[in-house]
Amino acid sequence: MPIRRLNYTKRKKLRRDDVDIVISQSDQGTNSFEATLRLASYRFPENAALSVEAYRRTRVMRFSLGTVSLPAHGVRCELSDFDSDEDILFRVKVTDVADRPGVLLGHADKLRARRPDELPEKRIPLLPPIPSDLEEEVWRLEFDSEPRLLINSRLPDWKETVKSNAFRALVYPTVVREVLTRVLLIDKETSIDDSESWHSKWLRFATSIPGVGDVPKSAEDHDDWIVDAASAFSRRFSMRSRYTSEVSSEQ
Repeated sequence: MPIRRLNYTKRKKLRRDDVDIVISQSDQGTNSFEATLRLASYRFPENAALSVEAYRRTRVMRFSLGTVSLPAHGVRCELSDFDSDEDILFRVKVTDVADRPGVLLGHADKLRARRPDELPEKRIPLLPPIPSDLEEEVWRLEFDSEPRLLINSRLPDWKETVKSNAFRALVYPTVVREVLTRVLLIDKETSIDDSESWHSKWLRFATSIPGVGDVPKSAEDHDDWIVDAASAFSRRFSMRSRYTSEVSSEQ
């Protein structure tokens, strides 16, 4: 049964669509990000403070982004404490400074940035590839605080590998199947309404694929639903066709 979270301060959860974080790298190799927040519909106090935290496990950098009425749009925030931009997550906070100083009024957590040349709707925020020394394994699916797709950093160019249609066709349907198996059959989570839970995010993603449908109420139907979801994912992104096209072009 999903755990019910009580919200004593009436804080509001910011929708993912209302936060856009773009990360880029300068010619000198310095990583930085720019955040755009769309908060008009939340009716926060105009003088509420805005801030963004960039973090990777225990390392955290905090940035002030002005106030609700005067947000610091267009400001580049340098990620000087991180040696790379891989696996960095972001947390946005809206904090009261008047009636209840320090009280959190709104927040969004576990946000991933996009590249300047990526449209927001083209992101795959659920499973960004992370370089790791896997010896002779090319890739590995790991479950930590959330699923992590590890890619062997010893590959000649691991970034190009994960971009290839052949890699995606061979790996991603299996990943979808394994993650949904973990969610439904091992962790036995079925809720799609918990915005803070990675289980819910993956179930929402799966149910958004054309032809998948809602998560079955009966546990006996979960296995078949997982197979259907992986199959629908492959159809949605034309995995076989993409694989065939890339392999044929290399011959």
